[in-house]
Amino acid sequence: MVLARKIMKGILALVTVFCCLLIAVLVLVDRSMPAPLQPAPDVVTSYAIRGASVLTMEQNQAIEDWTVVIEEGVISAVGPHDSIVIPDNAELIDGRGKTLLPGLIDMHVHLYDETELAAFLSHGVTTVRNAGGMPFHLELQRRLETTTILGPRFLTSGPIINERDGRNASILQVMVDGPDEARAVVRRQYEQGYGSIKVYSNLGLDSYAAILEEAQRLHMPVFGHPVEGKPAQNDPMAKASFDLLLDDKLVDLEHMESIVWHALDQDMDEDRARLLAKKIAAAGLAVDPTLIVHHNLTELTRTKGANLHRDEMEMFNPLALLFDQGSFDFWAAYERDNEIQLAEFYRSCVKIFHEEGVVLTVGTDSGVMATLPGSSVTRELELFVRAGLSPIEALKSATVHPARLLGLGDKIGQILVGYEADLILVSGNPLTDVSVVEHPAGVMRGGVWFDQADMAELHEAAKHPSLVRSLRHLIGLLLEIG
Repeated sequence: MVLARKIMKGILALVTVFCCLLIAVLVLVDRSMPAPLQPAPDVVTSYAIRGASVLTMEQNQAIEDWTVVIEEGVISAVGPHDSIVIPDNAELIDGRGKTLLPGLIDMHVHLYDETELAAFLSHGVTTVRNAGGMPFHLELQRRLETTTILGPRFLTSGPIINERDGRNASILQVMVDGPDEARAVVRRQYEQGYGSIKVYSNLGLDSYAAILEEAQRLHMPVFGHPVEGKPAQNDPMAKASFDLLLDDKLVDLEHMESIVWHALDQDMDEDRARLLAKKIAAAGLAVDPTLIVHHNLTELTRTKGANLHRDEMEMFNPLALLFDQGSFDFWAAYERDNEIQLAEFYRSCVKIFHEEGVVLTVGTDSGVMATLPGSSVTRELELFVRAGLSPIEALKSATVHPARLLGLGDKIGQILVGYEADLILVSGNPLTDVSVVEHPAGVMRGGVWFDQADMAELHEAAKHPSLVRSLRHLIGLLLEIG
């Protein structure tokens, strides 16, 4: 036994050395950054967007022929065009015939490579919450905050926390075995600089309670899947009561499909869904439905996998493609239509939850199940409207609501004096056709303006995600979590 342990330690040491050598090679091989994300040497600090219809998100309609002035990255004036004094040094942007609205927020992404930053910006997404941290995300966040590189505002949880020997384990997760390890992981993620904690479905209840307690002590927000508890060996599908989650002061719960699975056992009963929505609303718990990721699953089934070959899949990260290949094969061969029926029910639940006062946010789970960075926010908005929300209600779920949940409600999500200049200028009226936000005529992120030529460059850069960089980032995670 002693000899076996020594041999195992030796093997692990060799594997560690090999990974260190490999990551060193990968660092040398590909350190490039997409050109559109490089800051310009001469930065304009003052802009005036003139004559646009402005959707401030305070009102439920766009106000025609308004002007917005931006100075040093902050909105300094908003109002009727003829009442605004434009600074002499301001660069003028013609907003006539277009609508100006706050930049969009994606509350659930999985970012593997820096090119995805270009994809988000090119589709009007100016803030993202990364829902599964890796070490490189912390450095990326610092570079974005100091504008060493350009991109959306980037918030990240630590690595996903799950229970050892539970269901749905992944190499992208840090596994814990009981409350002591769970507390230690929260402390470590706090010390490393991650901004929030992401919990996964199959955490043991004692580990989950320890995570909540330690996170509260450290003032770290917690969000994630509805925690079902670690199932007993004789009943692997058993779940703890959903009601136990209602008083846990989570920022939000992820995935309507996970909520329906946990709370309703996939019973497509709208009366039960309404009772559930009332409980969630009374608890003040927000929900991030991520309808698009399940919709993409149903598209895999409907098309027998053909949708994996659509042109825009060139923006999907090649490492994520490798991770999901088994799932792609399974769902492409799936014969039953129950998932399509469930997708319709999930949309019904979004409408019911909205009617009962549950705060909804737009998140996409991009990087999973052929869900693309950037454009999937528009797809999610379209699904919200298809579910029965008005376009303005859907847009609030991608602006005002997530901004407040992220603690940024006084900085972003609206076009008001003193707010940071995260803005998108779109052709057409998003209040009659929410799809027009997908391809903005221009985007402003933190006072940096990307015009149509810049948008084209961003879109092109997003078509070239790097497998080498993504592997380097993954190895960094694996070395961290052991």
